[in-house]
Amino acid sequence: MEKSFIEWFRESSPYIHRFRGKTFVIAFDGRLILEGRLHSFVQDIALLNSLGIHTVIVYGAKLQIKKKMEEMGLGAFNKHPIIDEKLIEIIKEVVGAVRIDIEAALSMGVANSPMEKAKVKVSSGNFIVAKPIGVIDGVDYRFMGSVRSIDRDAVYKHIELGEVVLLSPIGYSITGEVFSIPYTDIALHASTLLKSNKLIFMVDSMGLLDDKNELIRELALDEAEQYLAEYAHNMTEEMRGILGLCIDACRGGVRRAHIINQTIEGALLKELFTRDGIGTMIASDTYAYIRSAKHSDIGGILRLIRPMEEKGVLIKRYREELENNISKFYVFEKDNVIVACGMLIPYEEDRTAEVGCLVVDPIDQNRGTGQRFLSYIEKQAKQRGFKRIFALSTQAIHWFQQQGYLLSTYDELPLKKKKAYNIKRGSKVLVKNL
Repeated sequence: MEKSFIEWFRESSPYIHRFRGKTFVIAFDGRLILEGRLHSFVQDIALLNSLGIHTVIVYGAKLQIKKKMEEMGLGAFNKHPIIDEKLIEIIKEVVGAVRIDIEAALSMGVANSPMEKAKVKVSSGNFIVAKPIGVIDGVDYRFMGSVRSIDRDAVYKHIELGEVVLLSPIGYSITGEVFSIPYTDIALHASTLLKSNKLIFMVDSMGLLDDKNELIRELALDEAEQYLAEYAHNMTEEMRGILGLCIDACRGGVRRAHIINQTIEGALLKELFTRDGIGTMIASDTYAYIRSAKHSDIGGILRLIRPMEEKGVLIKRYREELENNISKFYVFEKDNVIVACGMLIPYEEDRTAEVGCLVVDPIDQNRGTGQRFLSYIEKQAKQRGFKRIFALSTQAIHWFQQQGYLLSTYDELPLKKKKAYNIKRGSKVLVKNL
């Protein structure tokens, strides 16, 4: 179900605050332009710019070069072509034309949109110092190059002035020669050199998929490396390369790398400003973890439990009660947002514990979050020497049974819990041996 504007705006607010002043490197190939998606893309770039996000755009032009060569009857543009004097002139012409198209789209697009008064200045130039890749296996690739360095100070100067920096897939050598460089390599070097908060690759397919062919929304860095090792043979060459670059970027100091489907309208905004996202994110830091709750978490806990209390699924808990029992709570935090909470209530005399007030944010349901969170609470109970754990439920009975809990009776409850049991609620008793 589509979120209302108010729901979306509330969800996006923490990200708007968090991203202000951060640097994003966004990379895409020429297909985005050829398929007519440039105008909507630059609208999103203008919005990022207006929010105070430092934006560096890296573009590719391989498809445009290929099209130009076919028009000239020069044959195919291979993956690793030998770039001679004639071909480098074609590349310079095409890359320059694409750059002008992007700059024009930023200027014209902003003028014909709600962002009309948000002036976006674009800076492009000789930021990249190139070097030839040289002779490989006896083949001289001539004007095919790689990144020697990027003028970091110059890039910083422009982005701090609020300008969008545009990096072309060519570089200039210290002797004045021009070299063609894969845009993906430039994106990697730019993101690591600038220590950007994000490196974003926009592709024409979904992000990474699991065994059920469903989108994997986030991976820790070591999980991404494991995925590449296990699934490389099932991935396209392009996706293998991009995932490898994402891993290298995170290893090089980039906090998050994203792979998103550029064919989805507003893909950039949906990935950046919703917790759900629409692509795959690789995180170099801890993205999601479970921990003991603190008093500062009470607001987040209330956000989760209030709707359930209003529906009668949970009994009413007042803030003071939460403050007095915060030591019994655990929270599942994802990207600085509490997405699940629950209590571990001890009954020492019976060597039994209760899991209570277990709530998972609707956005994170059906993704294994609840199972992972419950498993963690059970592990904590076991480490503390409890032999059994139980839950009372009116709505999640089948879910608890799927987690290994068995229906039991009121008589199996600890004496202290029996005295507090509300017969009118008719909660079912579910028990699991630890």
